[in-house]
Amino acid sequence: MRSNLLPKYVLVAALGGALLTGYGAPSALAAAPASAAAAASVGDDAAEARFLELHDLFWQFCAPDIGDGDGPTVPPGDGTIDRLPVDPYAPVRLDPTEQCVADRHARRVANAFSGTDVTDYTALLTKLTSLRYPAARVHRVPDHLGEPRARLDLRVGSDHIALQVTATDLGVTTETFGASEGVSVTDVLLRDFRS
Repeated sequence: MRSNLLPKYVLVAALGGALLTGYGAPSALAAAPASAAAAASVGDDAAEARFLELHDLFWQFCAPDIGDGDGPTVPPGDGTIDRLPVDPYAPVRLDPTEQCVADRHARRVANAFSGTDVTDYTALLTKLTSLRYPAARVHRVPDHLGEPRARLDLRVGSDHIALQVTATDLGVTTETFGASEGVSVTDVLLRDFRS
């Protein structure tokens, strides 16, 4: 079962960022020479920590409560081994808890883009990163009929969660899917039903 506690390195990164911004350290840091790579690394770590916090909240909501016996259960045959596709580039079927988490991410993204005309990938990326998805987890895929698309790699630990986001005139469409370990979310072959 997945732990509900955040890893220590996430907490350290979050606390470090809070201390730096809360006590005026940025002005002190500005006086010291720093490389752009080091600054980007700190920003990436903070973005990843924010994402992991959000993702963990979704897991806490979706994970079955073993103690009361009333929560959702995983049907027999839905174990990880059974879910691995023969073709590593085929989508992996998500278990019920993974699907619940993926659906929460999908609804959150769709709601944030509702009524927004996203005309290019840069606007799509900017909005996704403002929603706590680190740029390192957002991957560009070829446009579909002129509409920009991205895939979010939402995998943490051994889960398989991924999301495809396609811009439209009135927001975005989202599609949840699973990606095998070690396979880039951009390499998973999804069937495009809108062609």
